[in-house]
Amino acid sequence: MKRSSKHLIALIFLVLFSFSPFKSQPNQQEYKIDSLLTVLDTAEHTTRVNLLNKLSKEFEFRKPKKSYEYAEEAVRLAEEIDYKEGLAYGYMNIANYYTEQGAYDNAIKYFEYSLDVYKKIGDVSGEQSILNNIGNVHRYLGNYDEALEYFFISLTMSEETDDKQGIAYTLNNIGIIYAIQGNYDKVLEYFNRTLELSEEIGDKQGAASSLNNIGLVYEELGDYDKALESHEESLRIKEKIGNKNGISSSLKNIGNIYFQMGKLEDALGSQLQALEIEKEIGNKNGMTHSAIAIGDIYVEKKELNIALEYYGKAISLAEEIQAKDLIKDSYERLSELYEMKNDAGRALDYYKLYAAMKDSLFNETSSERMAEIQTKYETEKKEAEIELLKNEKTIQNLELDHLKNLGIYLTIILILAVLIAIIAYNRYRLKKKANILLEEKNRLEVENREKVLNMFGQQVSQEILDELLAESSETTKTIDELFTEPTDTTSKRKYVCVMFLDIREFTALVEKKEPEDIIAYQNAVFGFMIEIINKHHGVINQFMGDGYMATFGAPASWGNDCQNAVDAAIEIVKKVNAKSESRQIPATRIGIGLHSGNVVTGNVGTSLRKQYSITGNTVILASRIEQLNKKFNSQLLISEEVLHNIRLDGINPESLGPVVVKGREKPIHIYKLS
Repeated sequence: MKRSSKHLIALIFLVLFSFSPFKSQPNQQEYKIDSLLTVLDTAEHTTRVNLLNKLSKEFEFRKPKKSYEYAEEAVRLAEEIDYKEGLAYGYMNIANYYTEQGAYDNAIKYFEYSLDVYKKIGDVSGEQSILNNIGNVHRYLGNYDEALEYFFISLTMSEETDDKQGIAYTLNNIGIIYAIQGNYDKVLEYFNRTLELSEEIGDKQGAASSLNNIGLVYEELGDYDKALESHEESLRIKEKIGNKNGISSSLKNIGNIYFQMGKLEDALGSQLQALEIEKEIGNKNGMTHSAIAIGDIYVEKKELNIALEYYGKAISLAEEIQAKDLIKDSYERLSELYEMKNDAGRALDYYKLYAAMKDSLFNETSSERMAEIQTKYETEKKEAEIELLKNEKTIQNLELDHLKNLGIYLTIILILAVLIAIIAYNRYRLKKKANILLEEKNRLEVENREKVLNMFGQQVSQEILDELLAESSETTKTIDELFTEPTDTTSKRKYVCVMFLDIREFTALVEKKEPEDIIAYQNAVFGFMIEIINKHHGVINQFMGDGYMATFGAPASWGNDCQNAVDAAIEIVKKVNAKSESRQIPATRIGIGLHSGNVVTGNVGTSLRKQYSITGNTVILASRIEQLNKKFNSQLLISEEVLHNIRLDGINPESLGPVVVKGREKPIHIYKLS
């Protein structure tokens, strides 16, 4: 179960460049820790704040908790004496501590405190540093778009002030985003520029981080000698400057290279060293990465129970620090591990969790526009209410003045008339806005209802959709309620027939085609298949690039679901062969597997995202049967359960005898249909 280094780059990069600000504290000398402590005893006011911040920075990777305590004291004293620059620097040190501990919400909060102070005192270099660090935290969280926004703002500010260290730092972070996207030529360009700038200005930490990142790129490109050379040079620099967090990062990357080379004991030694350092400094993000890497090594060594223990630690840590990417990777590892242990149920459970988390990372949406409208409405409403109160107070004052003389009284009447007109107009405007908002809300509700119908209508035939609509009216539930209720109230056990279909040699078929040609081919092939599935009352649950899963009998059963599935499968095979022979489509060969049994159906997900799901061993076994087409050089295989539920008119099933499939202790009987 070797992992692509490409997959690891996106993870390990998150701990490479430390959050040490590249802005130097003003009027502060580079004292050794002992000297700093000696001077601190007698220092006062701004000097004491500067010394506390310097000590916080010195202890950042050696003793993080001590670093936090010095930063907290610096902030308290800076606030007491109104020393803005020291206050901003102290906030930054506290944010760095929270970042290393994986407490990202607190990290962003304190970085924003620091940014606000730097803006007030006009310190552009400080602003640029904080923007970069906030971008890094968003990268930890997997919010890559937001991270890039902060990085490019920071880069522009650094270039305007010719801040070479700031430019180097930001180029490095932008390079990391390109690495996550797999654009390695661009990545090497950015990292080499970063290394040159760091060496030019004598920034050892920056040079070490750049070498580390360059090593990761060479690892991805398969040049392990250059990768090791870069990582070992980076490790030597970090050991000289005492950067424990950086040392653990280099050890992990060296261990990963050994893993790719198959040197498992060397890999395990490096990863365990890294884990011990991360425990010492309390770096939970790094501990999670190490636990996953060590679990991978034990999987490769076939020691699955030890691997399970480390994956379990990883997922606990990832959930504690709310790192979405790490949670996703832990789910994927556990799914594959349980499959290796022949525990199909748990393997499927974790795969679903992995798929859901993967979708959420790239498909999360929010109703920002509605919130914007609502906020605007509430703001205008409050402003109108304030204006109304002011007007009423004015009226009261005018009524008192009315007692003075008739001339003033006439003036008051005129003013009152104007004010009443203004109030009436404001009320009319508010009422009109409220009506517009209500109409907009109703329109959106109608659109959402239509989207639900349209989306599900694309998956099923009109007859099934009509039956679902009838069910919604009989149970007094709306279509929305049928598909948005909590899972525990809509899940049902059903007897269904499951079909898995796969296009053989799909990669070879499309590897030289343009993306547009691939989509056109898929539409041409899957188009008529969808029509056939719908015609025979089936539902396509999920497309998987080169194939799909379909179900007959859920959400609605027609009483002869196995027969419908077999009829659909035979028609699909005939049509694919005919279209291939007539060259209406490129020569295409498919494999279909059918199995019937009990499944659990229902909506899986949250209020933000739900999917109608079919779950159970029947699904897994149908997939395994489809894969056996490769072994028997066949196009359509069915299980004994399906055979017992169909008519044999015109069908000559060929028994392939008892066959052992992955995940089943007892062999199953498979039949080939010509």
